Amino acid sequence: MSKAKYTKKQIDFAKNLIRHCEIPRDSLPYHNQFDEIYNKYTSAGLPNLSRHEFWILLSNAGKKGGAKQLSRKQLATVPITQEERFELLRLCPENIGSRDRLPYTTEFEYMYEQFKVHTERNLTKNDFWRALSKTAKTSRKPNAVEYNPANELPKPLVRDLFTMNPWWSGDSSQKLPYYKRHIYRTLYEKMTRGRFPIIALRGPRQIGKTTLQKQMIDELLHGKRLVKAEQILRIQFDEIKSLNLVSDPIITIIDWFEKYILKDTFNNLSHQKKPVYIFLDEIQDVPNWNEQIKHIVDHKDCKIYITGSSALRILTGRESLAGRIDYYILSSLGLTEIAEFRQYGNMSTFTTKINLAEWQQKQFWADLSRFNPQLLLLDTVYKDYSDFGGYPFCHNGEPTIEEIEKYLYDTVVNRTIDHDLKASIGVGRGKQNSSLLRTTFKTICKYAGQDIAVKTIAREVQLNTSADIKPSQIRDIIGFFEDSLLINVIGPFEHRLKKASDRIRICLCDHAIRAAYFKEKIPLYGNSVSADLAGHIIESIIGNYLATVEGLAINFLAPTKNGGEVDLILGIDDMHIPIEIKYRNNPNVTDGINRFMSKKTNNAPFGIMITKEDSWIKDNLVAIPAKQFLLLK
Repeated sequence: MSKAKYTKKQIDFAKNLIRHCEIPRDSLPYHNQFDEIYNKYTSAGLPNLSRHEFWILLSNAGKKGGAKQLSRKQLATVPITQEERFELLRLCPENIGSRDRLPYTTEFEYMYEQFKVHTERNLTKNDFWRALSKTAKTSRKPNAVEYNPANELPKPLVRDLFTMNPWWSGDSSQKLPYYKRHIYRTLYEKMTRGRFPIIALRGPRQIGKTTLQKQMIDELLHGKRLVKAEQILRIQFDEIKSLNLVSDPIITIIDWFEKYILKDTFNNLSHQKKPVYIFLDEIQDVPNWNEQIKHIVDHKDCKIYITGSSALRILTGRESLAGRIDYYILSSLGLTEIAEFRQYGNMSTFTTKINLAEWQQKQFWADLSRFNPQLLLLDTVYKDYSDFGGYPFCHNGEPTIEEIEKYLYDTVVNRTIDHDLKASIGVGRGKQNSSLLRTTFKTICKYAGQDIAVKTIAREVQLNTSADIKPSQIRDIIGFFEDSLLINVIGPFEHRLKKASDRIRICLCDHAIRAAYFKEKIPLYGNSVSADLAGHIIESIIGNYLATVEGLAINFLAPTKNGGEVDLILGIDDMHIPIEIKYRNNPNVTDGINRFMSKKTNNAPFGIMITKEDSWIKDNLVAIPAKQFLLLK
C-alpha cells in the first residue's frame, strides 16, 4: 500500500489524541480506546479515513515528536510460549520492521486466523497484535552460526542448511507450481500415513523430483496437519560443497538438527504424535547413504523421504533397506498430466492405478482400444507431447523450441555427464571421457527405439572419435546412462536364445532429448509423418514407459532367418503378451506376432498392435492407437 499524505492539521490533531491516550500508542490497535479516538477524529470535520489509514496517521504523528503522552498505563504482557513466539516470527512480514502497516488490513486478519489454527490459541486481536509487535520488535531472524555454538558442523554448512530450510527462520519458501504430479498424493499419503519409515523416489534429472519434495513440505507446514517448522529438515546433496567437510554427513547433520533446531529427541516427539520429517534430495552420491539411513531409522522414529537420479545406487540402497523402504519411479509427464499442466482442463484417465492382473486379460486391452475420451482434447495434448516431449519445463509457459533444446541439452544431458563422471565406467578420464560419453549418447539417440547390436554402436562411435573403442566399453557407457536414468535398455527374449545376444533395444527417457540433440522435430501426428522414423520414436516412447512399470518384465524378439521379429514382449508371471508397433494407417499384421502366439511354450493367448489411428479387435489381436495406449501412463 502506498504511503498516505496527511495535512499538518491532521498530524497535529493526531498528536493531541495520542497525548491524551491512557495506553501506549503501540498498544492501541483493536483496543476500545482506539475506537474512542477514531470516533473523535471522524467527528472533527477532518478528511475521512479508514481505520487502517487512521492508524497510519497515528503512527506517523507519534514518530514526528511532540506527542508524548501525559499519562499512560501499561497493559498486562501477553504470555506466549516459545513455540508461539516461533509461529509469530514465521508470520511476520519479510521485513519485520514494517509491522506498523498491518493493523486493520486483510493481511493482519489472515495472520490472526493462521496463528489460531497453528497454535490452537484464541487470543483477542489486541493481544495478538501486541504479541506480534513485541516479538517483531525484540527479535531478528536467527543467525545460523548461533545454532552451532560448539562448531559441531562447519559454519558454511550451517548457513547452507538454513538456506535450504527457510521455515526455520520464519521465512517463506520459493513460489511453487500450482500443479501437482499425479503421483504426488500417493507419495504424501505414504509419507504421512504409510507403514514404511522411508519413501524413495527415483527419476532422471529435471523431471520434477525436487518440486514434489518442496510441495510436500509446503503442505506439511500449511495444510491440515500443520507440522511445526522445526520438525522438518531438508538437505539437497548435489549443491552443497560444504558437505565434503563432514564424515557420515546424514547422521552428523541429523544429530545437530535434533540438538539445536528440534531441541528434543525424535522419539520423544513421536510419543507426542509429532513426527519428524526428513527430506534428502539427490542422495545417490553420498558415501554409504543407505547404511547411515538404516542406522537412523533403526534408532529414531521419523519419516525419511529420499530422491535420486541414479537407478543402480538407489536400487542398491533399496536392497539393503529391505522392510524399511517403499519405492517409486517418476518419469516424464503423461498425456493427462500435460492437459492439466497446460490448463486445458481435466482429461479422463483410463485407469488410476496399474494392476498387472488386469493386464493379463484381453478385455482390458479391448476396453482401452475403445476408450476415446474427449477426442479433440486428446489430439491437442498428443500434438503438444509430440512437439515438446514430457519434461515439465517444456510445458511451463511458452518456451521456444530453441530454449527447450538448450535446456534439455545443458541441464539434463550435459549436467548428467559432467556431474556423474565420478561414476566408474572404465573408459578413461577427464575431457576424453566426457567427449566419448557425449558421442556415444548422440549415437544412442540416433538409434533410439531400434533393435541394434552393441558392436554396431561401437563401430559408429569409433568412426566419429577416431578412438579404439571396444564393444565392452560401449556396454559400460550404456550402463552409465541407464544408471543415470536417461535411457532404459531392453534385452532379447531369453526363451528363444541359444547363445548370448549382442543385440539390445535402447529407449530414451523422453523423445524430446533426441530432438534437442539433432535439432529436428519428427511429428507423430498428421499425414506427412515419416512412418519408419516416427515408428522408432514410438517404440522408444512405449518401451521406456513399460520399462518403468514395477513388476513387469519386458523384452523383444530379434529377427531370425525365418522371420519372427516381435518389437516388445511383456512378461507377467508365466504369461507373455507380444506387442507389434506399426505406426501407420491400415497396418498389416506381421507373421512375427502370430508365430509367437502360436508357440505354446510362449503362453501368449493374445497380442497387441500399436497403431497410428486404427482401433480394432480381431480374434486374438487388439489394435490400439499409440495416443490411447499412452493413457495408461
